[in-house]
Amino acid sequence: MAFKKVWRLLIMENIFAGYGKVAEGNAFIGRKKLVEEYRSIFFTPGNKSNHSIVGLPRSGKTSFIKEVFRTIPDNILYVYLSLNTFTCYKDIWLVLFETIKEKLDSMGKTY
Repeated sequence: MAFKKVWRLLIMENIFAGYGKVAEGNAFIGRKKLVEEYRSIFFTPGNKSNHSIVGLPRSGKTSFIKEVFRTIPDNILYVYLSLNTFTCYKDIWLVLFETIKEKLDSMGKTY
């Protein structure tokens, strides 16, 4: 019985136990300087930018961008879409515009 308790504890402490999931909070390790650099780029007033995050599968792209936007100012409209869920470009635009509309409505903005 004691072995099972110890084994469960070891599994919980394994940093790879959540492999394949987005790393958030304390599970997001490293790249702090890069995260701050991107926050500066995106959140500087008057700075308009568009960036593409490219990398090998399972290299942490989603975890990175979600960490950058984890805490954002209220005046920033942020939309995250996972493009691998779409089968045609038309659907991407429809979902993007609908998501922007919903976020603007929730912010009380007119368009």
